[in-house]
Amino acid sequence: MRQTFLLILVFFLLYLPANSQLIVNSPLSKRQTYYKIDAKLDTSRKTIECRMETYWVNNSHDIVPDVRMHLYMNAFKSSKSTFNREGGEP
Repeated sequence: MRQTFLLILVFFLLYLPANSQLIVNSPLSKRQTYYKIDAKLDTSRKTIECRMETYWVNNSHDIVPDVRMHLYMNAFKSSKSTFNREGGEP
């Protein structure tokens, strides 16, 4: 019985697509975030001065050591930007 189970498990793992992932249609937790962005465009110097405040509430019992944020400068400049590449654009 144990050998049959292990054989089935190995067979399943060998034929499992490498890029498969678990798809969840609903959030796994209550989302609670806040963003406040103040930005000023200086057209003569071609710069943007920005201040951003954000918070996120961890509703789980897990310790979260860091929070990753993506700031996409020139996100819509071309189809080769990081934003478009990560979004599945060719």
